[in-house]
Amino acid sequence: MGHGEIVSYNCEGCRHYFNDYCKRRKIRVESSDSCTYHEPPYEVKLPPDGRYGLAAVAAKKHVNYFVKSKRGSNDPELKELRKRLNLPRGFRLQRYQSDGSVCVKNANTKEIVRKISAEEIVRILNV
Repeated sequence: MGHGEIVSYNCEGCRHYFNDYCKRRKIRVESSDSCTYHEPPYEVKLPPDGRYGLAAVAAKKHVNYFVKSKRGSNDPELKELRKRLNLPRGFRLQRYQSDGSVCVKNANTKEIVRKISAEEIVRILNV
């Protein structure tokens, strides 16, 4: 391959190619056709901490893939506090970043049932 030579790739491995159609050139193509606009598909790198996952939505013949962030808190301290307090399902814990305290919220009514100070959290977790 000489310097400055135009390289062409098959359309099938390009991110613009979908169901015999090139979205970049806006024309119908065969998967074995080649073009100079070839771009490899996006690669999603997922972190090992489990905060993000790959999800798919199917609508008719089309399948859309997207990155989905995990809902809820990954805070191990809140998980342990939830176990110690033995909270029923309808209640959530929310941490205040300003002073480190946690409030217990009713998920249905959104009202704050109780506020737990940072010192009290340490005491509950160390019992």
